[in-house]
Amino acid sequence: MIADIPITIESIIPAQDRTFNPEIIGTVSTGYNETCRVKCIPNKNQFYVMGDKPIIKQMNTDEKLLDKIPTMSGTDLYDLAVTKEGYLVYIDKLSKYINIIMKRGEIGCLISLQEWTPLALCSSSIEGLLVAMKSSNSGQSKVVRYVDSTATQDIQNNSEGKALYSNPFCIEENKNFDIIVSDYDVGKVVIVDKNGKFRFSYMMETSSQRGMQDLHHVL
Repeated sequence: MIADIPITIESIIPAQDRTFNPEIIGTVSTGYNETCRVKCIPNKNQFYVMGDKPIIKQMNTDEKLLDKIPTMSGTDLYDLAVTKEGYLVYIDKLSKYINIIMKRGEIGCLISLQEWTPLALCSSSIEGLLVAMKSSNSGQSKVVRYVDSTATQDIQNNSEGKALYSNPFCIEENKNFDIIVSDYDVGKVVIVDKNGKFRFSYMMETSSQRGMQDLHHVL
């Protein structure tokens, strides 16, 4: 049985793999005072970006603004993702809807939640969307896999029945199909496998590490 014991990044990633000198090959000004999320569009030199305004921008790496998409409610977003089919989906903070933007620009509700607040989402390489959410009543948190609008997987507790998440902030799926969630309140990253089985967790060293990268390792 795997115990849910936080471990350090040093104990799971060798020092030689943690040491690298990143090279800045270009920068893009998004026009936001605060840029919150960036999601690449598959097979294109383009990306969607969200910030401190209720507008999603579609841009390319040459800093050209291709489109501006206002949210349906006129309020801010929690998160956004791009599906394998290339559709943009986002979490509307006011309505708690997960909306989808079709290729013709039409916006529709893909997932409607009543007693749960969706906080983060990502597209899964296996199937559907992974959505991290928190109960509006009990304060419990969980991750749910949706295929279209149907929930097909629910991840909430470890094998001992203890809660895996407190307040999810970011979610990603890495190339091993592990599901990685950063927990804002406790400053912890929690990793489960594709079946929802707890693998390990570790404490984030600083508040700036509340994200992760879509690779074999996490930040």
